[in-house]
Amino acid sequence: MAKITYLPPFADKENPAAWRVEGRNEDTGDIRITIFGGPEAEKLAAEYYAFKTNKLPVPAAKPTEVVAGTSMPFDLNQREIIITTRQGHKVSLYPNRTEWSYDVRKNQLTAFTKPAVELIEKGEKSA
Repeated sequence: MAKITYLPPFADKENPAAWRVEGRNEDTGDIRITIFGGPEAEKLAAEYYAFKTNKLPVPAAKPTEVVAGTSMPFDLNQREIIITTRQGHKVSLYPNRTEWSYDVRKNQLTAFTKPAVELIEKGEKSA
């Protein structure tokens, strides 16, 4: 029976609302990808990973809650920040799925979605 090594769940780069678990067959190098979507995606991915690796799932950290228009420091590396708007709506912000840019002249913070693909190492083309 082939040994499969699984990576812990992580947010999908193409669809940040989806969570995925990847497993690599150590004999053949084949990659198995399982993607979960919907409001319970992160939880389901953690449960699937726990099932496949015989490990208990790690509970997600409780998100920081911020009220819009107030000044409150928060860590942009955390998984989720819940912001309450002036109208009372609650929105989730996932800072670890975005790249941040601060314009000093405009005093403006802007978020950009992280690229879906990253070049890790450039190889040489063989003849």
